[in-house]
Amino acid sequence: MNISRIKRIEWIDIARGIGIIFVVLGHTYRSNVFQTWIYSFHMPLFFIISGILYNPQQVVHIDWKKWLSKKVKNLILPYILFGFLTFSYWRVIEFHFRSYDMGPTWFLLSLFIVEVVAKLIADILNEEYKKWICFVLILIAFIFIGFYFPETKGIVGWCQRIFSGLIWYISGFFLKKVVELESKNNNVIRRIAEMLLAIFSITIGIKNGRVDMYLNRFHNVCLYLIAGMIGTLFICYISQDIQKNKILEFLGRYSIVILCTHEPLKRAVIQIVSFLTRIDSELLRNNFFGGIAIAIMVLLIEIIIVQILIAFKNKMAGTHIEWLIGFLK
Repeated sequence: MNISRIKRIEWIDIARGIGIIFVVLGHTYRSNVFQTWIYSFHMPLFFIISGILYNPQQVVHIDWKKWLSKKVKNLILPYILFGFLTFSYWRVIEFHFRSYDMGPTWFLLSLFIVEVVAKLIADILNEEYKKWICFVLILIAFIFIGFYFPETKGIVGWCQRIFSGLIWYISGFFLKKVVELESKNNNVIRRIAEMLLAIFSITIGIKNGRVDMYLNRFHNVCLYLIAGMIGTLFICYISQDIQKNKILEFLGRYSIVILCTHEPLKRAVIQIVSFLTRIDSELLRNNFFGGIAIAIMVLLIEIIIVQILIAFKNKMAGTHIEWLIGFLK
C-alpha cells in the first residue's frame, strides 16, 4: 500500500487514539471480561505501531549522536518530566494513603531501550535474513523466559519487559505490509477479516486471562503473543477504515501526555465523583456507566492539559525550555 506520509500518520494517530482510550478505560472501568480483553493488546499496540514506523534503511544511515538526541527528546525527557510531576503529586497528595508507583511512564523508558537495540540490529545486520534470525532468537528467548520466570521483578523483570517490547516492536516492522492493506480493495473480504480478528482477539484474550506487560504476567505465553498481535491488527484495520477523525487523531498525537498523566488524574476524578455522588469509588468503577463516565471526564481534562502544554510551548518558543517539551508536536 503506497500511502503518503501524511495519510499514514493520520491512521496511525487514530490507532494510537483508540489505544489510549482503551488504556484509560482499562484503568477506570473494572469489568473482568472487558478489562481482560483490553489488557491483552493495549500496550503491545503501541510497541507494534512504533515498529511499523521503523525503517532500518533510514536508521542505519543516521549518526548515533543525532539519533540519540532525537530519542532522548521524544522519550527520555517526557519520562523524566512526567515522572517528576507524578512523584511530586504523590508526595504532596497521596503519600499518607498509598505507595508510590511510576504508572504507565515505564513504557517510555522501555521503548527507548527497545529502539536502541533496534538501531544496533540495523547497524550490525544489514541483510534481511539475518534480521529474521535475530527476531526468531529473541522470540525463542522471550518464550523461554515467559514460561519459566513469570511475573519477574527487579532488574530481571526490566530485562523481560524489554524482551517483550522488542518482540512487539520487531513484529510491527515485519507486519508493516500486512497492516497497510489497501482498505478500499476487497471490501467484503476485509470486513470479514476484521470481524474474525475481533472475535479471535476477544476469545483468545479472555481465554488467556488478565495479562499485564509491566508485571510480566503472561499466563500462556503463546496465547499472549497471539492475542496481542490479533488485537493490534484489528485496531490498525479499523483505524484505516475510519481514515480521518480529529478527536482520535488529537488523542493519538498527544498520547504520551495522556499515558503519563491520566493515572493520578484518574484517581483524583474518582474520589471527587465519589464524594459528590456519595457512591463508593469501587462501586463506581465496577459499574459500566460509572467507569465510562469517569474515563470520559479524564479524557476531557487531558485535552485541556494538552492545550495548556501546547500554549506553554508556543510561549516558550526559541528558549531552552521549548526543547524540554519538544516531544509535543
